[in-house]
Amino acid sequence: MRTTLLSVNRRYLRFLVLFLALFFVSASEGAVLYVNTGAAGANDGSSWTNAFRNLQDALNASVDGDEIWVAAGVYRPTTGIDRSISFVMKNGVTLYGGFAGTETLQKQRKWRLNETVLSGNIGVPGSATDNSYHVVVAGGTNSSAVLDGFTITGGNANGATEEFKRGGGMHNDGGSPTVRNCRFVSNHADKYGGGIYNYNGSPAITNCIISENSSGEYGGGMHIWWNASSPVLTKCSFTSNTAYWGGGVCTYLSGTSKFIECVFEYNSASGYGGGLFDSDGKPELTDSVFTGNSAAIEGGGVYNSGGSGTKTITGCTFSHNSAGEHGGGIYNKSVFDKLSVTNSTFFGNTAPTGGGMYNWSASSPIVTNCTFSANEATAGGGMFNTNWSNPELMNCTFAGNRADFGGDAVFNQVGSAPVATNSIFWGFVAPFGQIQNEKTATFAV
Repeated sequence: MRTTLLSVNRRYLRFLVLFLALFFVSASEGAVLYVNTGAAGANDGSSWTNAFRNLQDALNASVDGDEIWVAAGVYRPTTGIDRSISFVMKNGVTLYGGFAGTETLQKQRKWRLNETVLSGNIGVPGSATDNSYHVVVAGGTNSSAVLDGFTITGGNANGATEEFKRGGGMHNDGGSPTVRNCRFVSNHADKYGGGIYNYNGSPAITNCIISENSSGEYGGGMHIWWNASSPVLTKCSFTSNTAYWGGGVCTYLSGTSKFIECVFEYNSASGYGGGLFDSDGKPELTDSVFTGNSAAIEGGGVYNSGGSGTKTITGCTFSHNSAGEHGGGIYNKSVFDKLSVTNSTFFGNTAPTGGGMYNWSASSPIVTNCTFSANEATAGGGMFNTNWSNPELMNCTFAGNRADFGGDAVFNQVGSAPVATNSIFWGFVAPFGQIQNEKTATFAV
């Protein structure tokens, strides 16, 4: 009996030791570090009273599993003037902005009300010439590196080297961080990605606003580059960004970039792709809106070219976009791949040719269950098809479009022969006789 009791007691002691060990290990992990510019205590990050006053101090002290809670205020990467210093994200560390500085639970924060700003304005106040090249750097991260509830502003990537010409707001080289509830506002890059630069990375970006950023070349709001780049953007808005290629977004030689329930509005390109410019990428646009975007040359809403595979636009709306030459809603130049446009609406878009959509040369998109109405052009109010462009139009309606020269509904150059199935054309199709499968198409002038 005594032997049995000793055996039970030993098992109990082993269990107790193991439980206590696990308890203290878990208790030592996942610490919360506090940051508040106005904290007057010990400034060791242990509480709101003793919060760090600088975010960099918290980042330096953080380890895998930590959360950093940041109170409303303005935080800069450095107190000096070294433009190459940034806030560098870390795997396993979650940065939360938007606290008032009294919360005891993360869910109590109100990030919209308590604006927490990461600013690159480190030099002369009000002057961008000496600002940080990148406000945030996320290279080499995975999804455990989290940025949530911040306004990122004042980055100016105008340096002498290539690295410092990319990503004024965020520079991401090979990282796949998680970014939520953030605003990227008034950042600039001389070459790529005024708001966000993404190279060979696949970040998950959700519920973010990217506005009033600029790039001298590609991607005013965001630039997505190279084959391994497959970001997923959900419920994000790109507003009033500017660039030469891709005022809102540029996807270039990239993987599959997904845009789900996103809004592209009032972005402008001094060249191509007011809302989005794609070259040799495979963007997927789902339930998204393009409105009021403009391009000086081609593709007011979207400019699409090159690539291999299928590019998809599903459930999207293109309204009141404009182009200086071709394709108010969409300019399509995909020859070796297929552009698939499904369940989408084109309304009130304008361009000299192809108010709603312009298809170049041998590009032959598949357009299904789409409506083209109130679009305007000199030729091809609804759609303009150049030589050898043979789109497949299935269950589509062209109604109330306008063209000065010809083709209120569709204008087909010689050699273009669209296939129309179960589609309705209110208005002229010019030249006549260029729509095939006319037994399953209805023409009403």
